[in-house]
Amino acid sequence: MIDLNARRTRLAAAWSLTDACVLVGAGSPVAIPGGADQTYPFLAHSEYLWLAGHETPESVLAFDPRDGWTDFVPAVTQAERVWEGRSTSRGTPREGLAGWLAARKGRPLAMLGCPVAGVTDDAGLTTQLRETLMQVRRPKDAAELECVRRASAATAAGFKALVGALKPGVSERELQVELESAFFRAGADRTGYGSIVGIGSNSGVLHFAPGDRRAQPGD
Repeated sequence: MIDLNARRTRLAAAWSLTDACVLVGAGSPVAIPGGADQTYPFLAHSEYLWLAGHETPESVLAFDPRDGWTDFVPAVTQAERVWEGRSTSRGTPREGLAGWLAARKGRPLAMLGCPVAGVTDDAGLTTQLRETLMQVRRPKDAAELECVRRASAATAAGFKALVGALKPGVSERELQVELESAFFRAGADRTGYGSIVGIGSNSGVLHFAPGDRRAQPGD
């Protein structure tokens, strides 16, 4: 169980701000070129995810040392419910961010995570606060340690299955399927990076994308 309050309290104490405010953007989906209405799988900026605990596109977490944290999340449209099955995340409606900023006009502002369109930050303050955030994130809390353990277990299961699948006649693509299937069966929800599978001379390429080459005896 992620203790977001503990993370935010620890970070606020490290920042020790009195007047400056902070925005942390989750980011926006990236369209696939030529893909009509398709986008790449959305991953929120890690700084936002660590503080907010969810990956809702277009969300912005705001911090004012005088009154704490506010998580602004966009309303879910009917089309998003029908096409994506998306549900509304807990938080304050995203349209309230403009008023939040207007009420704090003239105060220093840092912007972490992904930039928020139309908002100008203090670049020096942003750099300073990002460095502090990085240092605060270095010691892992219980939820992060459990996440690492689960990821390690799923990874080990995947490579164990891969070793068992290595034999003459198997293709790089088939090895990829065995590897990733075992990851998912062991609890993973995605791979950490694209699978690298190379047979024979292909194995000399550091980031070889799996293809149709099949293993020969002795490879």
